[in-house]
Amino acid sequence: MKIPEHIVEQIRQQSDIVEVVGEVVPLRQRGRNYIGLCPFHGEKTPSFNVSPDRGIYKCFGCGKGGNVFSFLMEYHKMSFVDAVKSLAHRSGISLPESDEEGAEGGGEQGRYESVYALLRSAANFYFKILYAPEGSVGSDYVRRRAFQENTVKEFGLGYSPDQWQGLLDEMRKQGFSDDVFLDAGLAIKRDNGGLYDRFRGRLMFPIQNTMGRVIGFGARILKDEPGQPKYINSPQSLVYDKSKVLYGIFQAKEAIRREGTALLVEGYADLLSLYQAGFRNAVASSGTALTREQLQLVGRYGKKLIIVYDGDFAGANAALRGLELALEEGFDVKIARLPDGEDPDSLVRNRGAQAMDRVIAEALSFVDFKGEMLKAQGLLSTPEGQAEAVRALIETISKVPDHIRRDFMLRAVAFRFELNEQMLYTELSGVLRKRSLSVRTTPARRDSEPSSRAAVPEQQGEPQKSTVATEPAVKPGLDLLPEERELLYIMTKEPKSVLYLRQKYSVTSDSFVSETGRRLCDKIFLAAEHHRTSVEQAIINEAEIEGDEGGKQDASLLSEIIVQRPLPSARWREFGVSLVEEPLKIIEECLTRLQISHRERALRAIEQQLRHADAELQTELLREYSRIRAEIDKIRIDGLQIA
Repeated sequence: MKIPEHIVEQIRQQSDIVEVVGEVVPLRQRGRNYIGLCPFHGEKTPSFNVSPDRGIYKCFGCGKGGNVFSFLMEYHKMSFVDAVKSLAHRSGISLPESDEEGAEGGGEQGRYESVYALLRSAANFYFKILYAPEGSVGSDYVRRRAFQENTVKEFGLGYSPDQWQGLLDEMRKQGFSDDVFLDAGLAIKRDNGGLYDRFRGRLMFPIQNTMGRVIGFGARILKDEPGQPKYINSPQSLVYDKSKVLYGIFQAKEAIRREGTALLVEGYADLLSLYQAGFRNAVASSGTALTREQLQLVGRYGKKLIIVYDGDFAGANAALRGLELALEEGFDVKIARLPDGEDPDSLVRNRGAQAMDRVIAEALSFVDFKGEMLKAQGLLSTPEGQAEAVRALIETISKVPDHIRRDFMLRAVAFRFELNEQMLYTELSGVLRKRSLSVRTTPARRDSEPSSRAAVPEQQGEPQKSTVATEPAVKPGLDLLPEERELLYIMTKEPKSVLYLRQKYSVTSDSFVSETGRRLCDKIFLAAEHHRTSVEQAIINEAEIEGDEGGKQDASLLSEIIVQRPLPSARWREFGVSLVEEPLKIIEECLTRLQISHRERALRAIEQQLRHADAELQTELLREYSRIRAEIDKIRIDGLQIA
């Protein structure tokens, strides 16, 4: 599908890149830009920058950069067309209808798109089966659980037919290959090489990412089959990692952002019952142990968390583990205690939404919840047990990143256990000092180095190879001169700047010294001639559409130049009239330095030739050397030489 350029540009301009990126990366403002931890590589110090003025992002750690379309393509593994469609839908912009169906594309990107397409089609298939005769077992169960029709549609519940190849046969008719089934985790390979459906005779819960794309399934068995698990999830696949997703996050994200608080439950049914009872800010860990990645996901939308796990002993222990992890991640977290024998689903169905409101209102802080658990276990009945309990509490409190919150928690411990606050602060200081000493005495090593590297002697003449796949061996653009970076920034600052530089200063790619500078200059000139959008956006979009890795590197390098080097001038006048003094001065200084650099490069070439030249050639070379030296001196005295 070919989308007109002016519509692509309209969609880009109406898409808030800070908002789109902010759904994945917690951002904080720094000047005119925003910074955060890069979602494309592991880092502890933020090096990921977003420029809302220019509509671009750039990571100075791994080098990735681009515009809002690039971000969706890189993070959510979308094609360019799907990224445009997604943002068009989000912005309320209608796209022209086309009879042409765009190909999913080739290579790795096409592989991802094929998986997403299969998962979407599978979800539609299961949904249709739920209300077909062969899905009566599933629809009967839905009615018994009182799941409302709008809830079923909103979450796309379905039923997998109790057949070995029900889904396979239907999806093969739609043109999906067997490899895509394996990539999506929807099929299992037989010993003889054939495939069969992974999910059979189960109620299906599609799992969506934050963009609403189906990435996997949870499946509940509906027949009594001894030895079969009650629930199974999709396996780790090309697009699904259970440790990094939360069921219902797509439906809940806006409510969490609006209220600042998320309700965390365990199961699919728990979430659905809460959702249709009006608790729209609920997400589920889908029966898996809560992970840091899941907490970081929900933390993009709100930093208050109420954990609502089952009221039994296992649920209490799971809640405690989740609570401690959430504290370490900087959440304001509480535990909602359910009555014995109840889970969120049964509580809402049996006692109504008001009962859940009371449970949430009476949620306990970490100190109170841990204290009650310790008391129930009989650990507070002796002085030794109390001391051990307090030390365990302080160990957890020491991991809370917010110093003020840590202070209030210590006071709560002092109040609950009737202890001297100063004694607790002394104990906390000891824990922090011990941890700091441990960090300092642990040999530091780069993430790119294997832990056993120190034990392996370096072999003479063999360079060490980095094991980090996200960082290129040679960073693109290293050959760019500082003055070339300045000039390239100016060329992308205003659409008319390219014309101005051409007409007034006769700038061409030959004005640049480095190969990278000449290549980027040509691309900017070409984009300025053929596109009405800003030149860097045109270059980024073209690289993404073509899937050209070299083009993507150039686009990323331009993003780096734009984010890293803002001009000090607040506003430029129209290029058709004149430039303000500061940018004009920068242009002339850059071009002057480039003219000198060209000649200095020629001098170095002559110096190389002189080493092997005979007497006659040496005389000629020295004459040329003197002429070029005189030109350099003249440029330094008179300034820019315009042909």
